[in-house]
Amino acid sequence: MDKVWQWLYDLHVSETVRESRLIFTTLEWTHLYSMVVLVSVTASVYLRLMGFSLTRGPRPPLSQLVRRVWKWALLAFTVNLITGAFLFAQNAPQYVINTAFLLKMLSIAVAVVCNAVLFFTTSRWDDARPVPTVGTRLLAGFLLLLWLCVIAASRWIAFVGSAA
Repeated sequence: MDKVWQWLYDLHVSETVRESRLIFTTLEWTHLYSMVVLVSVTASVYLRLMGFSLTRGPRPPLSQLVRRVWKWALLAFTVNLITGAFLFAQNAPQYVINTAFLLKMLSIAVAVVCNAVLFFTTSRWDDARPVPTVGTRLLAGFLLLLWLCVIAASRWIAFVGSAA
């Protein structure tokens, strides 16, 4: 597997990202801001599922909120995936042994699976009823914490050594 990481590192595009401050910085801030959008829009659903609301009156159906939010979340996640791939490739051999990076990837994988389950479940709730179960509230809280873990792990990558 080390050969794959080295091959990614040796690609011309990876070298270009490494050597160009403008390209690296643009990828980095695009990655960061798309993560902010992703976490912000999904947090609106999580907070709603946990029972929080900005209004006291009747709320629109959760299914409407979910459909509106997940379009933006999917767009932000796609931008994150693309920019993250370029940022990863430019230093792949070091990232794959970095504990914080591995924690970030694990957290993202779990969050994506849980978000898919949550999306398919809540997109069918067509009335403005309250959240039906404690389990749904706990899942929403867990997902919010999981995305915060992704953000924290992202920041720690530069400061944490290898997993080996």
